[in-house]
Amino acid sequence: MLSLMAIVFENASLEVDTELNVYKRKVFLEFYKTACDMKSQMTLIAVSLVNTEQLLSTLSSEEKTVAFRTVCEKISKLVGHNNVYAYTTEKYAIMLERNKIKNYSIAENDYLIALEAMFNQSWTVENKKIYFNALVTVIHLPEDTDNVTLDSAFHRGRDLNFTDSNMILRNNEDVNIIRKRTRMLNAVRRACENRSFIVYYQPIWSVDSQSFVSAEALVRMDDTELGFIPPDEFISAAEEYGLISNLGEIVLEKVCEFYANYHPEQYGIKWIELNVSPYQLGDANIVQKFARLLHKYNVPVSFINLELTETVDVFRNSIFNDTLKQLKDYGFTFSMDDYGTGYSNLANLMSNNYKTVKIDKSLLWKATDKAGMDFLMITVNQLKSIKLQVLQEGVETKEQLDIITSFGGNLIQGYYFSKPLSDIDFIAYCKRFAG
Repeated sequence: MLSLMAIVFENASLEVDTELNVYKRKVFLEFYKTACDMKSQMTLIAVSLVNTEQLLSTLSSEEKTVAFRTVCEKISKLVGHNNVYAYTTEKYAIMLERNKIKNYSIAENDYLIALEAMFNQSWTVENKKIYFNALVTVIHLPEDTDNVTLDSAFHRGRDLNFTDSNMILRNNEDVNIIRKRTRMLNAVRRACENRSFIVYYQPIWSVDSQSFVSAEALVRMDDTELGFIPPDEFISAAEEYGLISNLGEIVLEKVCEFYANYHPEQYGIKWIELNVSPYQLGDANIVQKFARLLHKYNVPVSFINLELTETVDVFRNSIFNDTLKQLKDYGFTFSMDDYGTGYSNLANLMSNNYKTVKIDKSLLWKATDKAGMDFLMITVNQLKSIKLQVLQEGVETKEQLDIITSFGGNLIQGYYFSKPLSDIDFIAYCKRFAG
């Protein structure tokens, strides 16, 4: 082991990040892999600086570099220069060999206390006083390596509260969350590689024609190791880890296969609602990918209606707008999903030429008194005033159906008619109503 470590450090002497004055990411990854392969008794202390854009807003780019280098210098002074690595410009790895430190459990605690004291002090760069927020995660090798990836160890997460201290230390419970996230990531990767996502179809009823005219394609995941995983969990994981485009393509291809196998238009199904994540719209090649799949299975573009959530307006930038225009120019139509949850407005709906607006189920479920009923009625009237079809989701009872239809809702989706069905069951369901 010592000889292998010596090789790593011999190469490391030529691999110093000149800006931060610590070893480069490449050296760290080699060292970490060696330690994992040899099951060495080591500790990784992952330090991630958080909110740097806000905290360093008064600094120039050169001054920011000085600030980051100062952090690395102080950490190096605390734990030794040979133990510090740059994972990125704002993320640093401390690797400590436990068998080389007397009373290591005490020493580790002392290091963490010293780190917190360091970050709770102000820093001065070019006579400007600044603060850093740091998220620190402790990973013990080899105990934790099976369930924790490096990306998870350095993951900054959301909703961090630095009210009491400028440093947050992840405890055992947090590490368990990281492990769960890692298992989730691996499950999503497996599903993408094996195309094992399952697509279900929830029928959509037309009030005007008194028939089923559409369905929403809903993706489900049943992992060999983790079992059934709720959609909000695996979809958010796919978004977070950059796998959402892969997932989206798989779902579209399965919908295209469904069309090619069953030709549901012969049973009155005119289109399928397909959810598109805002993150997918950042894929510059999404139009070409979608077009390739439609052509491969000979699916008319009119059969696919893309559902965008209200949150898409939060992500709006030139790239997303260009992508939406390209999708529209190709022939795709759009629905606004989750309308009423607080982001969109009528101006946005008018400017983007939506075909349908799906009212969030929460508005219907709150229509249990006059105030809730009035709000739902006003919402429907506003949408219809600008010539939009209104699709109400979450209809579960006859009373709810009567409410939304009395207000002028055009399309109905919910358990009152049917739960989401497999492709075979959906076709059988449609045949029953069509014939």
